[in-house]
Amino acid sequence: MRSKKGPEFTKFTRRDFLRILGGGFTGLIGYALFSWFMKERIKKGPKEVKGPEKVTLEDFLMKINEELSEIENNNTRPKEELKLDIEVATFPAKAYLLDKPQLSLDTLWEEKIDYIEENIKDKNLVFYFRNLKLSLLENFENQPKGYISDLSTLRRYIQGCILESLSVLDQEKLFSHERYNFDKERRELILEILNDKDFLNFLYLTILSLILVETCYVSKESDMNKKLLSYLLNNYGLNFLAYIPSIYDARLSLGPFQLTDLVVGREKDKFYPINFINSFVIRFDKETREKYKLPEYQLPDSLEKFNIRDHFRAEVYLLLFYLLELIRKIDIEEIKKVYSQNKEWFYYQLCYYLAGCHHLPGISQKYFIEFLSQEENIGKQKSFVDFLGNQGVKDDIIVYLERFRNNLKGQ
Repeated sequence: MRSKKGPEFTKFTRRDFLRILGGGFTGLIGYALFSWFMKERIKKGPKEVKGPEKVTLEDFLMKINEELSEIENNNTRPKEELKLDIEVATFPAKAYLLDKPQLSLDTLWEEKIDYIEENIKDKNLVFYFRNLKLSLLENFENQPKGYISDLSTLRRYIQGCILESLSVLDQEKLFSHERYNFDKERRELILEILNDKDFLNFLYLTILSLILVETCYVSKESDMNKKLLSYLLNNYGLNFLAYIPSIYDARLSLGPFQLTDLVVGREKDKFYPINFINSFVIRFDKETREKYKLPEYQLPDSLEKFNIRDHFRAEVYLLLFYLLELIRKIDIEEIKKVYSQNKEWFYYQLCYYLAGCHHLPGISQKYFIEFLSQEENIGKQKSFVDFLGNQGVKDDIIVYLERFRNNLKGQ
């Protein structure tokens, strides 16, 4: 059966699906990844519409783009607005409950500008953010809202963004770069992980949990945070998330993951992880994009230009970067041993590592490698979050990871 909720693929049969591997794919994905994504989307039944002789990368990306675009462009409001029976006195949730999306965003941006005026006292910065606020609010006003009535549709959206992001990365180019010119053993391990449906489910849960921590955190109870997220998606739309600023800092930090100008930017003498992974994205010529109705897959070099899908794809690339950095730096035998002994436990710890890197990468990378090097942590299946809490690191990251763990375990 096809999924009963949300948009569906059309005219894409099981027979087509089985031809995928013959389509000349060059991304970081293989059969398992397609199977994971397509299991609720392929047409089943006694009759199948005969498809093309070979499903190419372009064919498949066209189908992915159709589904993601349909979600993003849904301008039909749900029949009933969700009501939220919670009281909050802190931002950003305090602004969300104003019940008008434009007013909510304006309030968040003004709170950020007030913070800069009172604490940074930089008139040029105030002027920049005030103009940016006006520009972003105009963009939000003039675009489809992407209303989502249930979190299962968001799940399909996140899965689609993961698949699209990994599919358009050039595997050969990535592993030919001096940074990731891995030996056969490391390369095979990273590809095995990326093509494991269990890991992909954990990656989806990591992305969802990061949204709950970064922009929807009101309680230790994951269900309350999910209710707030459902409220935003149902009443304000998916695209609303792209315009949420971080408030209490002077950086450009924006969107569902609160990405900053430390990880994506345009200054030539700086290293930006998202820009780096983005440099391996396959470039389709204009004729191909028009034939298959494909978007431009290269991400913009500034958060100011990001649309909602850019935010999700950028987060996939940021997490991929930190995963590759782990494979690059760690003793390969240690990680293979852990991976083979207890994969589920390892994936949970990997989620904590990735969330930690999203927040404070240097500390998280250093201590996660140390964590995996200690046999006791593996044998007793200890938690990286608890291990980090015993290392005397700053409380900020411990609080962050405890919030993340509560939301991850609450899915």
